[in-house]
Amino acid sequence: MEDISDIDSLATRIKNTMIQYYNIDDNEWRVARKTKDVTVWRKPSEEFSGCLYKTEGIVEDVTNRIIDHIRPGPYRINWDSLITTMDIVEKYEENCCVMRYTTAGQLLNIIAPREFIDFSYTTNCE
Repeated sequence: MEDISDIDSLATRIKNTMIQYYNIDDNEWRVARKTKDVTVWRKPSEEFSGCLYKTEGIVEDVTNRIIDHIRPGPYRINWDSLITTMDIVEKYEENCCVMRYTTAGQLLNIIAPREFIDFSYTTNCE
């Protein structure tokens, strides 16, 4: 794992990577799922064996009132039925942490329960 002693630098690199992914031409993405309020796209990654996913949805509410339900923390486990455990491994500042979570198996455990370690950085982008 990369040394994350310089959180500001890492957060800036991750933010720039996310903006780069967001700006990939629309015709390179394929719709994976679409509902009335949410669209999920996917495309094969050029950096790892797997896919990138991009999600866009509309939540009609005040951002500051709902953000705690989206970012890592105790509220998310209440609404995300796939998450069985969630721990914040290390918190660097209010909007930046490393988290570990596990998900339940799906489709009668054809898709096995999984464990994830994520670097989470929440920022406001206009």
